[in-house]
Amino acid sequence: MSRERRITVAGLNIVAHPHSPDIYCRLIQTAFRLKKPVPVHGEQSLLMSSCDLPREEKTDLIKGAIARFTDLSPDLSWFNLGKLDKADDEELKSISIPEGLKPNFHPFWFVFDPVSHTLVFEQKLSSFAISPNIVAKYFASLFSDQIMVGKFGHIHSSVISDHGELEKMLSAPHLREVRILVNRPNPDGLDSYDAQFE
Repeated sequence: MSRERRITVAGLNIVAHPHSPDIYCRLIQTAFRLKKPVPVHGEQSLLMSSCDLPREEKTDLIKGAIARFTDLSPDLSWFNLGKLDKADDEELKSISIPEGLKPNFHPFWFVFDPVSHTLVFEQKLSSFAISPNIVAKYFASLFSDQIMVGKFGHIHSSVISDHGELEKMLSAPHLREVRILVNRPNPDGLDSYDAQFE
């Protein structure tokens, strides 16, 4: 009998101007071609490892994967468990890890919709989990690369909030003040929401 697997997903809203599915397809393709590892937390780094662009319609979903791995500095100290002490220079000479190999690898999959400019990704699968803020940090770093800025200008990305979180926050028993930052929707047919935000 097969076991159930639960997957938790999260999403990012990515905004570029001008605002079209073609721009978003080129944006994700250019970000992938950078092959740029980005340190996101301690020694953990992220890198977009695959990106399947739509072949026919620019409105089709883009599927891909982002690799999480540990980027060890060669200058780190090593510990010898046998001696319970720092490894000496002779012991370090015996360590040989090819430059392109990185430990602690885990891929997580994403789907990007160029029409709604929304990127949905695996946040938790079995024992593996990644923070949406770390993924947002990764894309913010990619989008601030000089090549990206030169081609697409300023690109804004933000984590899509859970609708239930605001209600939970407002029901806190000792809440005295709330400050909410609202990023207005993009100019793509959502003008009617402006008055509601005001």
